[in-house]
Amino acid sequence: MSDAELYSSRAAKLRKKIIKGSNLHWVHWTVIAFSLILTIGAWYISSEQINQKNQQKFERYADQSIELVKERMRLYENALWGGVAYIDSNQLDISYRSWLTYAESLRIDVAYPGINGIG
Repeated sequence: MSDAELYSSRAAKLRKKIIKGSNLHWVHWTVIAFSLILTIGAWYISSEQINQKNQQKFERYADQSIELVKERMRLYENALWGGVAYIDSNQLDISYRSWLTYAESLRIDVAYPGINGIG
């Protein structure tokens, strides 16, 4: 065998060895796939936890808002029942002037903000 053939044969073997060594082995692909699955799983779990936390916060604020509105409505109802009691205590005989004095004494704008008046 000549030197050129020997050199060519060694170069071919070295080239095959380099190509074989540069290919990813199944273990490498397994590690990449496992890492990808783990990353996607962690992202999914964390996003679900954030969504659940936001849902709980929304429900807490919604319940709080509903309770505040109910409380305000109870205050307005008390003001109206006070008017009923005033009318009943005067046996339905109330003048405009006495009703005006009663309504002003309630200080509706301070005690019951948001209510327009008691008519």
